[in-house]
Amino acid sequence: MLLACSSVPADDGEALGPGTTPPPPGDETPGDKIVADDVDAIEVTPTEIDFSAVKCGAADAKKTITIKNTGTRATTYSVELPSGSVFELASPATGELAPGAETTIDVLAKINAAGDNAAELVVSTPSRFTPVKVTAKGTGGKLEFLPSLADVGDVRYQNGGSVEIALKNNGTETINLASFTGTNADFDVTWAGHPAPLVLEPNATKFMNVKLSSGATASGPLNTALVPKVDGPHCGATPELPAKGQRVNLDVIISNADFGKQNCNTGGQQKDVVISNYTAFALTYTAALKAGDGSAFTIVSGASDSIPAGTSSAPTTRTVKIAMKPVGQNLTVLS
Repeated sequence: MLLACSSVPADDGEALGPGTTPPPPGDETPGDKIVADDVDAIEVTPTEIDFSAVKCGAADAKKTITIKNTGTRATTYSVELPSGSVFELASPATGELAPGAETTIDVLAKINAAGDNAAELVVSTPSRFTPVKVTAKGTGGKLEFLPSLADVGDVRYQNGGSVEIALKNNGTETINLASFTGTNADFDVTWAGHPAPLVLEPNATKFMNVKLSSGATASGPLNTALVPKVDGPHCGATPELPAKGQRVNLDVIISNADFGKQNCNTGGQQKDVVISNYTAFALTYTAALKAGDGSAFTIVSGASDSIPAGTSSAPTTRTVKIAMKPVGQNLTVLS
């Protein structure tokens, strides 16, 4: 028995060669042809850009990609980066290339955060797209104040007072802190070795004192903003430390206990509340947590005691030791 057969044209009217099967819709990969002829092909080099380590705040680092038209007709192209990326294009993002022509596109890295940064740059033509992976590692110091407010509190105007603040470097480069703007006749900042710069290695924590000076009389509330002058790359905005306090005409002074920012569920940190007696009389006191504020703090020791007489220049003191739980609470001292 004899059979006869004939070829069947493809749906789009073009005959497919023997064994040719178009990819199922949606299965195309970067660089797949979407047109029948190789008329719209491009070559992008390199296919990955690595800026390696880039110091925060440094002049923009630059890398270049090349786009070449390897097809048989002129083609348009466009280059895109995700919105909000630390990478930017320094060349026109669109254009047209004749067959065999090529162009270069400059890519900038504007790093202002420590750590890894990555994005996908995409070069598109009317029929295809090519992704380029772009990476960079931001390096630099990152300063944090603990607590974030220098609250000296009420201090006896004849003596002044101070509060200790921790400085932590959360970055990847050493920070050299030379001085602060915002210091004045009322507020000053010192640290061990001052006035030599305070050197903070990565992940190191050191301490400084914010002092409210003595005065001739009592004052109203006093405030300033202390901004560190940092030598070296710093990731992100340089933090500002608000400071406040007040000179008062009192003979018994109670210091603050500011635990600053703490991680939840850690607990166990302790601070001292110091009671200073400048009078010529012995005093007794009782310390208690303010009713209705829950149980964020506990009094470890010194809940009640007597304080011997002091003098205007040499007070006698007693200490109430406070332990912190994860959530904050006010402390009230009752005389």
